[in-house]
Amino acid sequence: MELFERTHKHKDETWVDKRSEQFNVKFKNAKEELSQKAAEDGSGHEELVKKLQEENNCLKTRLEKTKKNVEINNHLVQEMMKRMDFHIPIPQVGETNAREDDDSGDSSEE
Repeated sequence: MELFERTHKHKDETWVDKRSEQFNVKFKNAKEELSQKAAEDGSGHEELVKKLQEENNCLKTRLEKTKKNVEINNHLVQEMMKRMDFHIPIPQVGETNAREDDDSGDSSEE
């Protein structure tokens, strides 16, 4: 559950969307209900463990799908930038000053 909260909450602890918040509430309610049942009659532990394992598997699958989608999107963005011949110039240390000096030197020669 901790993984789910880390991946579905913003840094300010608000949920990324209503669906995530509702899922969290349902999961916590089901967990509490099963825990109470197990405490009352001494059984149900296996059912709780099974349900938590299923939820864990579901979250792992969603996380893997999200990772794959991010990779695909990154690849598509890179391809689009390549096709558009889009470059983001990253100046080297001191490069900006050298260009400015070259430009100012050219104008004084004229």
